[in-house]
Amino acid sequence: MLTQLNISNLSIIDRINLEFSEGLNIITGETGAGKSLVIQAVKLLVGERFNREMARDPEKKVSVEGAFSGDFRMLNEDSRDEFEIEDEIVVKRSVDPHGKNKITINGHIATLKQLKKIFDILVDFHGQHEHQRLLNSRNHIKYLDGLLENDLKENYATKYREYRKLASDLERLKKEYRDTLKNKDIMEFQLNEIKSLNIEPDTDRELENRISFLSNIEKIREALSLSLQLLSEGEYNASDLINTSLKEISSVLDYYTDIESIHNRLQDVYYELDDCINNISDLYYKQNGDTEELDSLIKRKMQLDKILSKYGPDFEDVLEFADDLKNKLDNVTFDEEKIERYEAELTDIEKELKNIAGRLNASRKKAARKLAEQVEGILKSLELKDAKFEINIDVKDELDANAGADVEFYIATNKGFSPAPLKKVASGGELSRIMLALKEVFSGMDDTPTLIFDEIDTGISGVTAKKVAEKLQNLGRLKQLFVITHLPVVASKSDSHFHIAKMTEKGTTFTKIKKLSAEEKKEVLATMIAGEVTPHALMQADEMLEQRP
Repeated sequence: MLTQLNISNLSIIDRINLEFSEGLNIITGETGAGKSLVIQAVKLLVGERFNREMARDPEKKVSVEGAFSGDFRMLNEDSRDEFEIEDEIVVKRSVDPHGKNKITINGHIATLKQLKKIFDILVDFHGQHEHQRLLNSRNHIKYLDGLLENDLKENYATKYREYRKLASDLERLKKEYRDTLKNKDIMEFQLNEIKSLNIEPDTDRELENRISFLSNIEKIREALSLSLQLLSEGEYNASDLINTSLKEISSVLDYYTDIESIHNRLQDVYYELDDCINNISDLYYKQNGDTEELDSLIKRKMQLDKILSKYGPDFEDVLEFADDLKNKLDNVTFDEEKIERYEAELTDIEKELKNIAGRLNASRKKAARKLAEQVEGILKSLELKDAKFEINIDVKDELDANAGADVEFYIATNKGFSPAPLKKVASGGELSRIMLALKEVFSGMDDTPTLIFDEIDTGISGVTAKKVAEKLQNLGRLKQLFVITHLPVVASKSDSHFHIAKMTEKGTTFTKIKKLSAEEKKEVLATMIAGEVTPHALMQADEMLEQRP
C-alpha cells in the first residue's frame, strides 16, 4: 500500500508531505482546490507521462516521491532482485525544466517502462477514463477472464502462439515456394547461361592478355626477327663484334695484365648475350596464333563481360550466384515436402487449439453466468433493484487470441426493457455502480493492493450514495482505497480523511492539504452537507459518523 507521498512544484501545489493508512482514504475539497492533483501525482509516481504544463514554476523541477509497503511477491522475480524489493518500495521521480526524467526505485536508476511494469500490478486507477474502458466492449473479455483458471488461459495462449508462429512460417515458406516456381524458368536459364561458360577465374582473368598478344603477333615476330639480325644473324652483328673484340684483347693479355678484368667482364657480356640470343630465337620460333583463336577468345571475352555485368562484378560473385540458383532449384522438391509437413502439423495444432478453445469458452460461459448473477445482486444492493445484467458470449468458428470469443456486457436498469449493450443504455451514475460491483466481485482474487477512485460517485445521491459508501467501506477492508468524493455520506466512511483547500497569499495561489482529526472531519462533513458549519449540519454529520461500524 501507499504509505507516504511527497509532492513538489506540481500545478498549484508548492510542497506537501502526506502519510496514508490502510483502508479507505477519503480526499475532499472544493472544486478547483486540487483534489485530482494528488491522484495526478500518484500517476506520475507510477509511470504516467509528464506534461511540462504541470509545473507550478517552469524554472524549477517537479518532483514526486512515494513509499509503498507490503508483500510484493506478486512482482516479477527479476524486478524484485534488480531493485532489491522486499517489504518496501521507495520511488522518486523528478522532471527538470528541460523535460529530463530522473527515476529511482529503492535508490536504483529505473526507466518509465520498468516503473510501469511494477506499478501496473500494485496500483489500479478508476475514473472517467476507466468508465470509457468499461464502455468499450473489447475490454469486457478481460473482466470475464479474471474469473477463470489461469492454467486454461495460459495453455490456450501458449498453443496459440505456437499456432501463429507455425502459420507464419508456413506462409513464408509458401511464398518462397511460389516465388521459386514463378521464376523457375528464369533461374534455370540463368544457371545454364553461367554453366555453359565453364568459368575458371584464374584462367579467364588472363584472357585479355592473350587477346592483346594475338592481336599484335606480327609486330612481336617482326621485333624478335630484327633483334636476331642485329645480335647474331646480320652481316655485322653484336655477337661477332664482341667475339672479335675478345680475341684482340686475349692476344695482348700476356703483355698487358691490366686489361684482364675488362676481358673477363666482356666475356661475361658475350655469354649473357648468347643466352639472350637463344631465348629470343626460341620465342621467335615458338610464337604462333591465328585469327580463329583470336576470334574465339574475343567472343568468350564478350560473353564473360556480359555475365559479369549481370551477375558480377567478379567471377567469384558469378559462381556464388550460380550456386545459390542451384540450391533454390534443388530445394523445390524439398520445399514441397516441407510445406506438406507444416500443413499436417498445423492441422494437428489447430485441432488441439480448438479443443482447448472449446473448454475455455465453456468455462467462460459458466463464469459469465456466475459473474452476471453476482453483479446483478450487488447492483440491486446499490439501488438498481430492477437491473438485469447479462454477459453475451458470441463464439466464432475461427481461431484468434481470444479463442474466437466476443464478449459484451448487456444491462437493463428498468422493468419492461430487454438488456442492451452497456455502452448504449448506461448513465454515468450507473457506470460508477457497475464498476464498483465488478471491483467487489474481483476483490478477492485480484492481487492489486491499492485502488484509486476518482469521482466514483458521479451521478448518484440519496440512498444510492449511502449504498455506494457502504460498498467502498467494505472494499476498504480488503484493499487500500483512495476516493475523491463530493458526497458527505461517502466521506463519512473514511478510515483517514484528507481535506484540500486553495489559498491565496501575496498574490500567489497554492494548495493546502491536511489529514483531519475527528472534530475537523465532523466540521468538513457539516460544510459538505450545508455549505457551512451549522448546528443542524453538525448533527447530521454526527449521525453519519455514528452509522459507521
